[in-house]
Amino acid sequence: MPTSQAPFLSPRSQKIPTARQFLGLPMLYFGLGLFLAPLALTLLKYLLRVDSTQGWFTVCFLALVLAGGVGYVAYQSPVIAWWHWLFIAFGANLFLGALARTTEAQALYVVFSLVNLAGFLGAVAGGIAASVQMSKQPATAPHDARMVAPIVGHTADGQPVYGAPIRSQSTNVFAILALVFGFLGGVLAIIFGHIALSQIKRTGESGRGLAIAGLVLGYFFVAFWLVLVISIASGNA
Repeated sequence: MPTSQAPFLSPRSQKIPTARQFLGLPMLYFGLGLFLAPLALTLLKYLLRVDSTQGWFTVCFLALVLAGGVGYVAYQSPVIAWWHWLFIAFGANLFLGALARTTEAQALYVVFSLVNLAGFLGAVAGGIAASVQMSKQPATAPHDARMVAPIVGHTADGQPVYGAPIRSQSTNVFAILALVFGFLGGVLAIIFGHIALSQIKRTGESGRGLAIAGLVLGYFFVAFWLVLVISIASGNA
């Protein structure tokens, strides 16, 4: 008796993204990669003492290899992962910043500053878009989570023997966003952290610790900036 088989899908056919996917998380990761590049350049300059033309030229080469290598991996992969967006943007902007320091061209410094601003705004806009998109999607209840049956052995003719199905758990996306923006000192860490805790309570997903860490960092930075503003205002009075 012939058995029905699932239609074969090539990796390339799975790589076509929808328009909605490009409005949220990819924008966040790409903008975050652009935003982290100047921080890396600052660390290279003051911690590793990279402040010569030859040193910045080496950084240019390594950044170009990073962006090109990750881009090639993303092109060959069936699905574009989050770290593809992050490291492509990071490598490209790192190359631009190092090139500006190598040539000392004022125009490149202006372009680099504009790209950094665009990266920050893109990360914020992407985080907001992701939160809006995911808030519109119905939360998956714990009993609806995907069941996975592990292979515990094989029969004499080579057929797999499956054990008792276990429930797979995914990490809540908002918990990851809360931790990321917590390190960036953004108010979005507080928003994403509370959304994550609310969804985790309903869905049973993992990531509660990430959400709490993001909340702690978010509230800490908000308190820090409030104290700083009050201190500056008191000193000018």
